[in-house]
Parts: sequence; C-alpha cells; structure tokens
Amino acid sequence: MATKGRIRILLSISCFLLLMVNSASSFRHKLPQGEELKDGDELVSASGKFKFGFFTPSSTPPSSKHYIGVWYNKPTDRTKSLYNEDEVRHSSPQMRSSNVVWIANRNNPILHKSATLRIDSSDGNLKIFPNRDENPVSITSVGAVRNITCVSLLKSGNLVLHVPFSNGSIQHVHWQSFDYPTDTLLPEMKLGINFLTGHQWFLQSWLANYSPEQGRFNVGVDPNVTSQLMVSCRGQVDQTSGDLLNGKFKSWNISGYKFSYFSNKKEKYFTYSVSEDVTSFPMLQIDWNGSLRDDRGQSIASCSVINQYLVSDEYERPRMCNSSSSYFVP
Repeated sequence: MATKGRIRILLSISCFLLLMVNSASSFRHKLPQGEELKDGDELVSASGKFKFGFFTPSSTPPSSKHYIGVWYNKPTDRTKSLYNEDEVRHSSPQMRSSNVVWIANRNNPILHKSATLRIDSSDGNLKIFPNRDENPVSITSVGAVRNITCVSLLKSGNLVLHVPFSNGSIQHVHWQSFDYPTDTLLPEMKLGINFLTGHQWFLQSWLANYSPEQGRFNVGVDPNVTSQLMVSCRGQVDQTSGDLLNGKFKSWNISGYKFSYFSNKKEKYFTYSVSEDVTSFPMLQIDWNGSLRDDRGQSIASCSVINQYLVSDEYERPRMCNSSSSYFVP
C-alpha cells in the first residue's frame, strides 16, 4: 500500500509538471505573417520576463488613448517599490510609465479598442490597423520585403521583424526595437551613434507621467567628449556622467551595473550588463521630469533649469548638476 501511495504521489507530481510545461510552452512569442494581435492579446518572451501588446497609461481619469509596447512581466526583485502586480492585467492593462520599457506608437495613440496589429502582406512591415476607415500606422519602415516576415519578442525584450527559417528560428533581421529606444535602456541596448548611417541611439522621456509622447529630456552620448553620457533638456546640457573607469562613471554611481564603451570607424556607443544574481529586472529610465533612475527607482541624475532671475522652471526643482565630478549651481 505504501508503494502504491508513493506511485500515486509521483504520478500527481508528474502530471503537475507536465501541465506547467504545457502552460509555459503555450505562451505566444511570435506573430507570423497572416496572423494578428488584438487588444487583450499578448506576446510573451521566451524568458517570460517581457510582454508585448496593447496598454493604456495609468492616469486619473482613465485615459482613452491606447498604445502598443513592451513591459516587464510581474517584476519581483529589487523593483518591488516600483511595481504593483495588480496593474498588470491580461486585458488592455493600465501601465505606469515605469512599467513600460518600449513603445511602438508613442506619438500616434489609438483612440478605440478595435485596432489590430499585423504584418502587412503588401510590403512585409508591421503595422497598426485602427479600423476600416483609418489608414494603418507603420511601426517598422523597411523597404518592401519579398520574403515572408515574422515578428518575435526575444528574451532580452527586443522586438524584431525578421525572415524566419522553416523551423521558425531567425534567418535575417530587418528591424529591431533596440535600435529605436523610447525612455528606457535595457542590457544589450546602445546609446551612441552609427557613423555610416548617421543613426543615433538615445533615450527621450515621456511628456508626462500619463503621456508617452516625446518629452523634454534626452539621454545620449556627449558629442564633444568621447567617453561620456549626458542628460539634456530641449537641447541644453543638464548633466554629464563624467568619464568611464572600470565599468563605472565618475559622477553616476549605479550599483550592480557595469558599463562598456566601444568606438571604431563604424560607430561609438555605450552599453551595460548586469549579473542575474544582482537584479532580474535591470533598467535605466529617464522619467518625465528629467530624473535618470535605475531599476530600484533611485535617481542617478536629477536636475532642472533655473533661469538668470533664480526662478525655477515648471518642475519647481533647484538645479544641481554634475560637471565632471563636482556639483554646481549656476
């Protein structure tokens, strides 16, 4: 009898594990040509860390504007103070600005829930189709592709438009979201410039906490200094990082993050890595009022403008900005 009992327990555990595997494998992380994504549908990365789909910004009163983007899926590590799992629902979730790491249509919101997302069979590009009466909004803008294309959400959080092999793996990437950051830098993303194409990788803040439109603050490489990042407001430099030494910036202390700088004839850029045992949900995010924050919500760089009459700007914050390693007040 004891043996039979152990067998029943083992069978129960095996069935449970099988159900868990089938449930995990049922997550959809690809959008092939010929299929569509509707409001409430989501792609989930192979790692399970990221989701891609429709969302509305969290605001009071609730916003009627809908966006398509990528967000962290229920972060639980150092980001507990930033996130509330109740905000991440399975149908048109409402998102704080800190939840979302990339947005496809930040300046072209959708005003109703009937929109769909699919690859246009005429040119192979990913587009939003609002309804029958409105023109589609292009997310990718590559030349007409003769091959059948597919969209995949990678485990890194990178959304890629690619030509697949017959087994579904990536044969050739035509476009990737990592080349078009919004306000958040993830590991493997770049901040810098491609000298051959002139393309620049930079972050740009939301317009407000409830509006993903392009805001006032940018984060990118300092064009005059080879190994330095800067935060700017409307083209005016607010803060610089100082030089990079042993993976750390002179003026910005970011615990657990290791930065690297690469420069050659083709491009120059910064990127960073972080160990999984340090944090599972790393990010650097420029918020709508100009603070550059890490995954714990701690400000790395924070400053604003005071004019010559010592009257602060609309953010009502004093200016305390880094110049190399020292602080100054103009």
